[in-house]
Amino acid sequence: MATLLNSANFNGRNGTHFKLNLYYDYTQSVANNQTTITYSLYMQSLDGYSGSGATSTGYINNSSVGTFTSIGKNASLLIGTKSVTVTHNSDGTFPSTAYSALIDTPWTLGDASVSGNLTGLPTIPRASTPSLSNTNFNIGSSITLNTNRKSTSFTHTVVLTFGSYTKTYTNVGDSQVINTSQFASNMYAQIPNSKNGTGTITTTTYSGSTQIGSSSTLNFTANAVESNVNPQVTSVSWSVDSTTSSLANNTTIIKGVTTATIRVTANSRSSSTLKKIFLWYYSGTNKVVLSSNTVGGNVTSTFTINNVSVSKIYPGATDSRGYTTYITTSQIPVTFKDYVTLTADTNANIKRILQTEPNVRINSFTGNYWNDNFGTVANTLTIKWRYKETTASSYSAEYTVPSSNITISGNTYTVSNYTLTNGSTTELFNYQKAYNVQVIVRDKIYTRTVTYTITSGQPNFAIFPTATVSNEPMLISYNNTMQGLMNATEVARNATFGYTKETPDTTKYLRLFSLEMPALWKCSSVLFNVCGTQYSTQHSLCELYVYKNNQSTDISVVSFKYLAFSDNYNLGSRLVAIVTNSNKIEVYIKPVNASDSPTCSIINFNKLRNADVYGKITMDCETEVSSLPSGTQKYATGNYDIVDKADFLTESSGFTIQRFNVVRIGKHYIGTIDVIANNAFGNFNSTVFLLKHKPIVQQSNFTFCGLGTSDWNVKGIGYCYFGSDGTTIVVDHNNVGTYKCAAININYVAV
Repeated sequence: MATLLNSANFNGRNGTHFKLNLYYDYTQSVANNQTTITYSLYMQSLDGYSGSGATSTGYINNSSVGTFTSIGKNASLLIGTKSVTVTHNSDGTFPSTAYSALIDTPWTLGDASVSGNLTGLPTIPRASTPSLSNTNFNIGSSITLNTNRKSTSFTHTVVLTFGSYTKTYTNVGDSQVINTSQFASNMYAQIPNSKNGTGTITTTTYSGSTQIGSSSTLNFTANAVESNVNPQVTSVSWSVDSTTSSLANNTTIIKGVTTATIRVTANSRSSSTLKKIFLWYYSGTNKVVLSSNTVGGNVTSTFTINNVSVSKIYPGATDSRGYTTYITTSQIPVTFKDYVTLTADTNANIKRILQTEPNVRINSFTGNYWNDNFGTVANTLTIKWRYKETTASSYSAEYTVPSSNITISGNTYTVSNYTLTNGSTTELFNYQKAYNVQVIVRDKIYTRTVTYTITSGQPNFAIFPTATVSNEPMLISYNNTMQGLMNATEVARNATFGYTKETPDTTKYLRLFSLEMPALWKCSSVLFNVCGTQYSTQHSLCELYVYKNNQSTDISVVSFKYLAFSDNYNLGSRLVAIVTNSNKIEVYIKPVNASDSPTCSIINFNKLRNADVYGKITMDCETEVSSLPSGTQKYATGNYDIVDKADFLTESSGFTIQRFNVVRIGKHYIGTIDVIANNAFGNFNSTVFLLKHKPIVQQSNFTFCGLGTSDWNVKGIGYCYFGSDGTTIVVDHNNVGTYKCAAININYVAV
């Protein structure tokens, strides 16, 4: 049905009684996205008017469409029609379209015209605008394509493209479910070396068989799901070395010992290829690769792991996509023995008991030993030793250290206080020779051998040169009291005074003496001897060094050291100094047995600086206590240094040091220096050497001297003292005679 588009009256005489009317009608082509418009031009007479005359012409869009010569009363005259085809916009909307119409008469009526733009015609449905429910999805899942079609009559062809693979759906209406599980293997084949890939879904819209508009393409990402495609370990087998299997079994690993051969079979999945097969373990919560083999396909890979040190080993594999599988269900081994590797002490305390005796003792030798059962066989520990002179080419036979001298605690062992013996004697080491001693430690797996050198003996206190001394004793002075001295051990046994406890109670502690320091004291050193009076070899020389800062500070023990002269009189765990109050220290000993009869002798009690004054020592050796008094405790430790002559003195012109035997215990220097004069001493003061360590206490009551002729026979008694500079040692005598040698016994505290 035509629709009036526009109208106008004529512009001449009686023009208001006549009209130009322009009507339009249209048809649309969906396929062509076009509308065809048909314009119809009419002349209308009104109010009983009519008209006639020469030929008149009608125009539509400047084109003649018809002519006429007359019009009746109240009539509507069709002059002509014109059709115009308009192409819609790409989205189907109608574009604004210009139009014009004219009726031109030669009559007095004149003419009439209209023009304008035609708009608002219906939009023509166009191609669908599809959408995806998920543009990033896992292979094997389903996604939905919604076509969002513009007409229910439209159909679609949908094509999924992934690599070289395509999947087509036809006659799709509103939507299409795409189930990728139906062709997952085809998609996996397109990404053998990647964890994901990109693809497209193209939608083409049809009206019947005619394509509507252009095709629409959507992009997507498809992911290879790790759990669906990661590599698989299909089998694991393993074996151990013969040592492990003999001690335990084939399902056990001995830490740090076992060599395990492990075979792992794995395969890739979903078009990937296998790249690595590996072994791994946990370090805390972290996964650590133990060993890895590069492979090029589904194979069995063999690993040889030496000295396995982890308790659980697992297999794993990596594929070409980079996916890695860590298997935790195939644990290796079934049993793990946390073996502690056998060790031997390379810094053991193995030395001569006395410098001039032929005995050597293992004072302390420690190491690690796994004290457990391997499964079939229990571990065992044996310790042996052998020796040779350093110049010899071969060692002695091996001798076993008795189990009674070996203490095993947890996974450590200790050999202590064992005098080396071949079973019949301990006197194996001539003190004038040097030896190599090897200690051989064995368990079920390892043998450890450590070599130590035992140097030739050096007397700690030598009063006379070896083999040239006469049997006459030299004389020494202890605090101006003359006493005989026969050998080195007499230094420790002879002192100014001594107190003895007969048959002590071995369950109690015996107080030896107490030291009190008044408020003005600062520091001091006490040199004393402890011995068992019923055994001539049981004695030790001890030094207690104490300090008090000021009146408001408690006294403290700076060091407490001893030098044992026999292997059966070690005081390390038995001799203790205790600070019992701010000014007092008490010294206690725990007797070994009732026949010890401990004796304590004070050798020297020195202030350490000129600003210090003497305190008070109270001897005891009678008081016995079941438990030690409260206070800070300091146990004595065995420690002494053999002093080098060059570090101790500077020789004086005219004198030669023939023998030098001095040791240092704490701050005390003790020993003997044998001096020969190039000419006779004469009966006047003679400077024999200069000390490099200035004495803190410049008093001669702890320096001893004897004089002899050139054959070292004692002929006189002299004394020595410090010169005014505090470092010069001067020998003097008032005996008639000529002397060329002197044995000077040193006992002083140095700065």
